[in-house]
Amino acid sequence: MQTVEKNAMGTTSRYSTKYDFRGNVLASREQHGTDYKASSFSYDGRSRLLSETTSVNGGTAATLSYAYLSFATSVAPEANCNQGRRCCC
Repeated sequence: MQTVEKNAMGTTSRYSTKYDFRGNVLASREQHGTDYKASSFSYDGRSRLLSETTSVNGGTAATLSYAYLSFATSVAPEANCNQGRRCCC
């Protein structure tokens, strides 16, 4: 999917997005004149975001990685409040 428009500086801005069959964003590109930001995304089998890799004007890419606790190991922050412990955020 792509959107093209004239921006406030009088140049063309383009926004491109590629989706998978579940509707997750696989790649995006934002371009203003000759400058651009390109990003790619990966997901696990539950469509949870695992990583996002972004570069600006083809420079060095930066990657953010995400991790998730399983339902069996997740604990509500307030679980220790009744045991005289400080409650977490």
